[in-house]
Parts: sequence; structure tokens; C-alpha cells
Amino acid sequence: MNFLSLPYAFFLLSVFLLFYALPHRHQWKLLLTSSIFFYMTYIPQYICIPIFIGIVSYGAGLLIERSQRPVWGKTILIMNLATNIGILAVFKYVNFMTGSFFKVINFIQIHSLHAKAVDNPLVLNWLVPLGISYITFQAIGYTIEIYRGNQRAEKHMGLFLTYLMFFPKLLSGPIERAHNFLPQLYEEHPFDYERVTNGLKLIAWGAFKKIVIADRLASFVSVVYDKPGNYQGISFIVAAVFFTFQLYCDFSGYTDIAIGSANVLGFQLMKNFNFPFISRSMAEFWRRWHISLSTWFFEYVYNPVVIATRDWVQWAVVYAIVVTFFILGLWHGASWKFVIFGLLQGMILSIEFLTKRPRKIISSKLPGRVNHGLGVVLTFVFFSFTLIFFRARNLSDAWYIVSHLFAGIPDFFITVIHRQGPLGTNMEVFQPVFLGNRAIEFCVTVMLIIFLMAVEAVQRRGDIRIRLSQQPAWVRWGCYCALIVFILIFGYFDISQQFIYFKF
Repeated sequence: MNFLSLPYAFFLLSVFLLFYALPHRHQWKLLLTSSIFFYMTYIPQYICIPIFIGIVSYGAGLLIERSQRPVWGKTILIMNLATNIGILAVFKYVNFMTGSFFKVINFIQIHSLHAKAVDNPLVLNWLVPLGISYITFQAIGYTIEIYRGNQRAEKHMGLFLTYLMFFPKLLSGPIERAHNFLPQLYEEHPFDYERVTNGLKLIAWGAFKKIVIADRLASFVSVVYDKPGNYQGISFIVAAVFFTFQLYCDFSGYTDIAIGSANVLGFQLMKNFNFPFISRSMAEFWRRWHISLSTWFFEYVYNPVVIATRDWVQWAVVYAIVVTFFILGLWHGASWKFVIFGLLQGMILSIEFLTKRPRKIISSKLPGRVNHGLGVVLTFVFFSFTLIFFRARNLSDAWYIVSHLFAGIPDFFITVIHRQGPLGTNMEVFQPVFLGNRAIEFCVTVMLIIFLMAVEAVQRRGDIRIRLSQQPAWVRWGCYCALIVFILIFGYFDISQQFIYFKF
């Protein structure tokens, strides 16, 4: 059930009406039932997987809390981690691991006598269950926090399953923490007009980012990444920049709809994006981008690795960064291109850590605005570069794009200078920039990106929803209607265009 479909609108409306009509003691039943129904609209038979994960983690939490000896609690925790990671590995990574193994075997045999290629007999032809990464990470975090003594085990299985499967965050997060969400299930949620309308505004803004901006950018990006051999140089640079904004609008748009849907029902989910494109370093960027995932890895991967290797002094930090982002890259997909994406992130973060002192000395000698602007630009450029590996169909395509990233650029500018006439004539010379689209489409797309950045600049000075609510009715409703009309006129309504992070 696509977030941007009429069925979801009717589904959310139905849940909304029933939720506020039911007594508080029965509301969780509606949320759990509707979440199960929501999940089953994709692959019905897979519903047993999140329910199994929930039951196992629920039982593990109780056993860890009740264990009389620390070694028992640790054993139960390890067994639960092995179960959750094992489920994730079987469905998401077994083909990748066995495929890589047999590629190594074939490489060895080809370079030996009597070479004979061996086919991979362990290929499993099944679909990855939707939301499996988010569900298992929430379950893992829950049991770890109980073991650490930071979280009480939930006694009510129904409420725990509701936490794990709450439909707004079920497929692509945020990766909600139990200590934030479980207490909300015990609270009463009377109808609150301001909270409901704020949720609806957030849903509308998320839909705008996805339908109007992200899907429009996809029409530019796809033509390049689907057939990279037809392009070079300036086309790759434009496609890389456009994909950065596409990914941001697509994923943050989903998050806005998820958080807005939860707000409509009286629940608050954690923030997942915090204006990442104003970051002056990659370390700051990851504190602002996909916050629920980056903080999860910080708490459950980075910190334990640093503690385990603390005798290595500063190299413990470097090692922990590389390990963390290797796993984070692999989390995004069972492919070496995602591993390289993660390792590139780990590399630059390690360099930033090791060069912290000289960079601070250099920045102190630069004017404040220059230092800030340079940091923002370099961070954006590097992230856009690493996303080439993220977006490319495979590693060979990614390498082709990277190796031809600056090819033909001098010739392009020479052609523009010699053939460009007055006031926009000879626009055909800009076709490598327009990526097969019309000039007007390109200009509209650029203006939408500028509009997005302008709105976020205003938003950083205070929540626009609150500021709008303080305006006269004609101003408020004028803005709401303008946004809806804008979506209807400029939106790309392709129901098959799923959110990018659904596949992760």
C-alpha cells in the first residue's frame, strides 16, 4: 500500500476515525490489527516473519530481565541477536555471500590448471521481506538496552508487537527506540485538533517533496544511470547532484509522511533529518542524515568496538569508524557497491578525525563565512560523489561513471562559448546538461530545488507549521491550497514509483 495512493488515504482515514472512537484500552488492538493488514497488502505470507521476530524478542527481553546471573542474560542476548541477524542474513545476504564465495573459487580455478567454472548452487529465489532491516534493528536495540539495564522488559506482548510493527514506520523507519515509543502506548491520546492538523501539513509537505521534486529528478537521473555508456563528464556531474537531492527528497518525504501519519494518531516518532545540506563536515552530516540509523549504529556498533579496542588509543576510533560504516554500507544492500559506499564514508570520517587539529588551525585563519561555505560545499560534493556507487546499477557502471566524471568538460565549455548566441539561442549545446529533457523542464527542476532550500532556510528559524497557524485564516488556507494545487499541476503521479528506501 503506497503512502501516496488513494488506498492509503482511505486506510489512514479509517484508522483515524476508529482510533478516536475506541476507548483507550482497545486502541492498541486497532493499531496492531491495522499494521498487520498494512503489511499484508504487500506480501501476505511474509507477515509471519515480523511476528516471529517480535515474539522471540519479547520472550528474550523477559528472560534477560529475570535472569539471576549475568552470564545467563548474556547468553540469552547472544541467542536473540543470532536469531535476528540470522533471519536478516538469510533473506538479505545469503545470495551475496555465496555468490562472492563462488566468484573467488572461479577466479582461483581460472588461474590454475584444468580450469572449470563452478555455478553457485545456493541461489535462493525469494523476495526480501519489506521492512526486515528496520524491524530487526528495533528488536536488537530493545534487547540490548534491557541487558544494559536501560530498558524495562515489556510485559504486554500485544503492546510490544504494536511498537515493533506500527504501520507508519514499519517499512522504512524511523528506527524507533522502545523507550520513546512504548510509553506512548500507555498514554491516552484524545483528539487534538492542532496535533492532527500539524500531522496533515507534514504529510502534504512530504508528498510535495516526493511527487513534485524527487520523482521529477528521477526522470533526469534514470536516463544517465540506466545507460551510462551514452554519457560522460558534465552529464554525470549533473546526474550525481540531482540524485543527491532526489534521494533526500524521496527519503525525507517518506519520513515526513510517516511522522505526520503518527502525529494524526497522537504519536510522536523520532526526527530522521535535520537539514543535512548545511553540514560543514561528514561527521556533522551523519548527525543530520538518517538520524535514527546513524545513532543506532553509533550506540550498538561504534561504541562497543571503541570500548573493545580502547588500548589502541586513537586507532581504536579509526578502526571503529571503518567497521561501523562497512556494516552500514552493507546494510543498504547485498552488493559490493554499497560496501564501497560505506568504506568511502568511513575513510573520510577517519581522515576528519585524524586531521582535526590542523583543520582547526587552518579554519581559524579563514573568514567565518568562507570557512562555513567551503565546508558545506566540500561535504556536499563528497557525499554526491559517494552516491554514485549507491545509485549505479552495479560496480562496473559505478567505475565507468567515476572514471569518466570529467571527460569532455573542456570541450563542452568551448562549444558553449563558440556556439552560444544572444539570449538563449543554440540551446541544443546544453543537451548534455538537460539530460535528454527540455530546457523548461530543467529550469523548473532547478527552481524547485532552490525553493526547497529556501523553505528549509526559513524552517531553521522556526517551525513553519506553527508560524502558519498564527496567521489569519485566509493566509493559512491560501498556502494549503497553493501547495495542493502545486502538487496536482507539477506532480509526477506514477504509482509504480516506490520510495527508494523500501528496498533496504
